[in-house]
Amino acid sequence: MHKRILCISTAREALSSVLDAWGDCIYLDDDPSIDEIDRAVDDFRPDLVVVFGCRFAIPQRILSKTEFFNVHLALLPRCRGPVPHIWSLIEGGQDGVTLHKMNAEIDEGPIVAQRVVSIQHSSHTLNSAFELLLSNAMTLLATNMNQLKSGKYLLRDQIGKASQHTLKQQSTIQQYVEDNLDLPLVKFVPELRRRVDKF
Repeated sequence: MHKRILCISTAREALSSVLDAWGDCIYLDDDPSIDEIDRAVDDFRPDLVVVFGCRFAIPQRILSKTEFFNVHLALLPRCRGPVPHIWSLIEGGQDGVTLHKMNAEIDEGPIVAQRVVSIQHSSHTLNSAFELLLSNAMTLLATNMNQLKSGKYLLRDQIGKASQHTLKQQSTIQQYVEDNLDLPLVKFVPELRRRVDKF
């Protein structure tokens, strides 16, 4: 049986390649406000909501109306907040993607599944690393969609050392990032870390 799926994301093309096969989908892809999300949930009455790239916490009063799942381009609990793939590169350690159930705190909900992704700094740029992570995130979502639809998924707590970053922190590196999207990571990451250390 097809489910009704609401997708909140700026990466509509990538998400639709997974979600359209699993249900009747509508997309909010222009950085919607909380009120717009609330109206969409009330009007469409989705069985589940898939989120990718939302820039703010969604209030519990909305989350309580149906099931919300977030796709995150880092291995939670590391790099909560915006542009996690960039902060994961800055922090070092393992890169990867996470699918988790949402709660009212940013990126703090319990984990459905994770996938480690190896990013070679000598052969990748930020753009290509993002595409690699996004591809792996879509594979992770597709692999778990049957469980999400049926409600027969398992959750586990986030464990390990957490890190969190903010839009204000992002703004301090935004221009350098935008100017160097195609610079090899072997050069990009050390300079990015140097700039972060200044603040």
